Amino acid sequence: MMNNEIKNILFLHLTQLNLNSNSYKIDDNIILSKSENTAELNAYQDLCIRTGFHDGEALYFDTHISIIQDENYYLYYYWEPDSIVSRLCTTIVYNVESPLGLVTAIQSLDNLESIYWFNDIFNEYPIFDLFNSSSIVLTELKLEKIKQSWKNESNLGHNRISIALSSFNIAWRCSSLEQMCVNLSITIESLFSPSTNNELSHQIAYYVCQFLGDNSKEKEKIYCDFKAFYKVRSSIVHGDYPNQNILDDIVPKIFHYTCKILQKIIIDETLIEMFSSKKGFDELVKQWLFK
Repeated sequence: MMNNEIKNILFLHLTQLNLNSNSYKIDDNIILSKSENTAELNAYQDLCIRTGFHDGEALYFDTHISIIQDENYYLYYYWEPDSIVSRLCTTIVYNVESPLGLVTAIQSLDNLESIYWFNDIFNEYPIFDLFNSSSIVLTELKLEKIKQSWKNESNLGHNRISIALSSFNIAWRCSSLEQMCVNLSITIESLFSPSTNNELSHQIAYYVCQFLGDNSKEKEKIYCDFKAFYKVRSSIVHGDYPNQNILDDIVPKIFHYTCKILQKIIIDETLIEMFSSKKGFDELVKQWLFK
């Protein structure tokens, strides 16, 4: 490792790697690894003992991510949507279709001989129980999708897809369903917003069901779910409190739909191109309307 490189380790709580090997390379500077018997896990455990971090008792981590960056990158900008940490965690989230929960980070400037910075950078909230996030298994297939998504994201530039990813980055980290609902709606509207605000919920629900649904029955269900979601979203942004049972049901559904939308777009270079311009999106709308 070069002298000016910074090593960032992200420990993912309740996340498992289901691989024949002990690690998987996302790109030249990002590697997911099984944590057992590694220098990274030993450094974290020693840190807990020395500093009292996590009350002096190391948590169990099965998986960690190593990120190598140059001296101009510092981990404590992690919360910014465009930071490498936020972007990477968001890529994992929409591919596994679950919030990550607790993510603990340590940073070393000398190849783990000492720890320069450490913190819990993302937290786990009670609402995450609604998203089946108690145990995330990263299979070879999911990791291949994460790798391809990460590669494609690096070439996005600034367009409706990158705006949607930034909004989704905020959505999956929310501590309440109301906050998540509003940010998911921003994500969806960034991608599917029509040229007019007339009957907005109908148009977006229609576009999404045409984009995701494989048959008429599936399209009808998606359409109805999004119409229900927009009723809840309207209640929230206008100061009313929606029925809790409806909120508990519809927000996780829309979260999963949103993950599937992002997966479908970002893995496909043709769709990326079409969603990246008004002309391309208008062509998609014509296909949905007149096919």
